[in-house]
Amino acid sequence: MTAALNGRSIRFERREFLPAILISTDAKWCDPVVNSLKLDGYVVFETSCAAEALVVLISQTRPIDILLADATIGGQELARNLKLYRREMRILFVTTNSQQLSSDGLHPQNALAKVREILQPPEFEPAGSQGSEVTLACSTSRSRARAPEMPAECIAMPLYVEPPYKRTPA
Repeated sequence: MTAALNGRSIRFERREFLPAILISTDAKWCDPVVNSLKLDGYVVFETSCAAEALVVLISQTRPIDILLADATIGGQELARNLKLYRREMRILFVTTNSQQLSSDGLHPQNALAKVREILQPPEFEPAGSQGSEVTLACSTSRSRARAPEMPAECIAMPLYVEPPYKRTPA
């Protein structure tokens, strides 16, 4: 799918099950961050102004998990406006200004680590099996939970695990 704004074409990819990140900036830190996120397998929408970011946000039916924006007044205003459309979207402010690093924004490399931390899927590991029943354990950074034991006839049913990007923020 393609949308156009001011003669600039924005290409959308249909990978609904991958976490999506919207980056709205024209700063120099953007290119290496975008490349790293794409290599990690995330869907990345790049925009250079608030109007383009709004077009992406409104035209996408899929969740946008994170907005990366400049830690400037313009970036904060953009985040406030976009949050009206996507309340579940997390916002990270990025800056290369050393005075803003402590209070408002993250350094680009720290922003990459934070995105990976937020969007990291929980680790699933088999806890063991007993006869025809299987018990699974879900290991996350917060807690360790066991699935209830299931009758043998349920084992043949497919197990559906909700994708990690649908988690609600804690």
